[in-house]
Amino acid sequence: HYGTHSQQLLSGSWDTTAKLWAIHSGSLHADAVVVYENGESEVNAVSLANDGASVQSPGGGSNVEALMAVGMADGRVVCVDQRSGRCVSQFRAHDEAVVNVILSAQGALLSADRGGHWRRQTVDGVVLSEGQCERELGSMLSDGNQLLLGRSDGIVELWDVLSGKRVLPLTGKHTGPCVCMDLAPGAAGGGEGALGGGARGATLLTGGVDGFVRTWRSKSG
Repeated sequence: HYGTHSQQLLSGSWDTTAKLWAIHSGSLHADAVVVYENGESEVNAVSLANDGASVQSPGGGSNVEALMAVGMADGRVVCVDQRSGRCVSQFRAHDEAVVNVILSAQGALLSADRGGHWRRQTVDGVVLSEGQCERELGSMLSDGNQLLLGRSDGIVELWDVLSGKRVLPLTGKHTGPCVCMDLAPGAAGGGEGALGGGARGATLLTGGVDGFVRTWRSKSG
């Protein structure tokens, strides 16, 4: 996960570590400034908190600036303080391996397992909403209100995050698993309402194992 404003890169590895890197402008060199190692489970997914914004800490205490979320192969999600690498909270989010995690601007965690089950939770694990996709997942994207899920059969589904209800599948599909997705640069800044037609002309890019990149443009807004 790359923080465009903070010039930081967060990576996760099967060696059970997550590393936060400082990117030097105009250079190919980067320094690992924070290392989190759980020593037990492989890291499958990582996310930065709103590019350096503050998120309310578990228990309602003082704000923890710039959290990072780490999704584990054993089903746990761990919230880590970017400044110190200290574990702030951890909880069992899924029975299966976590393959996607998003730490939203609103301070909620979205995570999904490979079987297609997604959950929206607080940073201390309280479930706020959840849903079950019809197929295994390859990718996930959210603006805090809407959720896009890229399925193993190439279909992209749109969900309402707050209610946990599926809105519709997008028209068209990849011929293989949809494995990555993102908003095109400048598409409402990726903020609230940027997905699902909330922003006029918002452009979604998806990539599949079929070798194609598809472009989806909102018709409403």
